[in-house]
Amino acid sequence: MGTQQIGLLLIEAKLSTSGDEAWKEREAAAFALGAIADDCSAGLLPHLPEFPLIWSICCWRLSRFSKFIIQLAIYEYVCS
Repeated sequence: MGTQQIGLLLIEAKLSTSGDEAWKEREAAAFALGAIADDCSAGLLPHLPEFPLIWSICCWRLSRFSKFIIQLAIYEYVCS
């Protein structure tokens, strides 16, 4: 098992924690995933299908920003 897989395993474990008090751990895991994805995407991408919860949270996070991104693009197009 490579270091990328171990890192993803730890993030997956934190994302799967439950309970009201675990939200900080889940949020920190999602933040960590975003932070490492910028520089390590080539190494992490092949392993993502092995971790469905990470895949799911990535898609969910992206969907939360997509409306804002589209609105910003329309605004910039109209105002330019």
